[in-house]
Amino acid sequence: MTALSYAYFDEKYFQSGSEKGTAYTNYKQSAHNSPTFREIAVSLGEVFQPRRVLEIGCATGIIVRHLNDLGCEAHGIDVSEWAVENAEHPNVKLASADQLPFPDSYFDLVMSCHSLEHLPASVFEPSIKEICRVASEFLFHMLPMVGTPPYIGDPETVRQNLRKDPTHQQLHTREDWVGRFAQFGCLPVPACILFENETSNVELSTGQFTLKKNRAIGDSEVQSRAASRNQRVFRTLQQINRNQSRFHIPPHAVSHLVYADRAWKDVERRLGADQVIDLARRRLHLVLMVEGAPCALRFAAGRDTATDQYADVGEFHLSANPGCNVFTFGPNDLQTLRGSPDYSAINHLALGGENANTAVTIFLCDDSGASLLQHESFGCGR
Repeated sequence: MTALSYAYFDEKYFQSGSEKGTAYTNYKQSAHNSPTFREIAVSLGEVFQPRRVLEIGCATGIIVRHLNDLGCEAHGIDVSEWAVENAEHPNVKLASADQLPFPDSYFDLVMSCHSLEHLPASVFEPSIKEICRVASEFLFHMLPMVGTPPYIGDPETVRQNLRKDPTHQQLHTREDWVGRFAQFGCLPVPACILFENETSNVELSTGQFTLKKNRAIGDSEVQSRAASRNQRVFRTLQQINRNQSRFHIPPHAVSHLVYADRAWKDVERRLGADQVIDLARRRLHLVLMVEGAPCALRFAAGRDTATDQYADVGEFHLSANPGCNVFTFGPNDLQTLRGSPDYSAINHLALGGENANTAVTIFLCDDSGASLLQHESFGCGR
């Protein structure tokens, strides 16, 4: 797709996307009624407290409308003539991200929701430069990123799947995205926003990154407000899961890792010699709430003998970013580290790693919600 093919984003693209390889169906009405877009607007107001916001690729501008309703001066731009003609608010303009019709540093916050991945290669770098130019304080972007849940696995396979939508042009890792903005002076902020109204089609809580315009801008209050919101939303989601879902997170399943200086720490569960856990047919659900810096962790499952710790052990390695991270895996995903682990007879479990400047809240359960790292008869080692 080139800059000259913006006509692709026509009425069919939004209203009957199956004809154009997209997931949209009746976007105009569904966006108007969706609680997700209002929650995005509310969360932006709560975390960033902006006076003036620009949304890049706003489509019909439903987030723009919600932000204005909440008392923030919000503007949006989109390349789709159909979307602008059907705009939810008069502050939606027909414009391309590489030619933003606004003065330098005009917006406290510049944001996007699943739009930057659609930028054609011919305008990619100029668009990032323009986005940075009109921002004065913070930037917040949500989009599919390779290597970030749910887009994990072989990178080329992930990209192939994402390119089933032919408008997906920019499919990069989070590190690559942050690096592109760093060329124009923007720096990452270790804050993430958790959303209650996620959908199966649009992941928001994991596929995002926050930046500040330059090093002089303080971000501690943004981090604090994001963390407070996330804890509140997570408690709500926990209650919803307990009431409505087969998979739930019981209160006793909570564990914590807090890293200051770089050091290795584990949350562990060790059983007595006559006790074992059968993981052979279980799928494991791991939810991590990360506050602070990104972290690398590993889950280990194995068998201790009378003389050797982890005489047989397998490991599953993962990377977690600020905010909410969700992983689902089973014994087949573990790589053997030592011996010949029999996952039907495990007596030692651990989750941890070597990290710094981060705090991690951990929920590890199976499909039934049974805790794997904690049990009423067993403590949590740190």
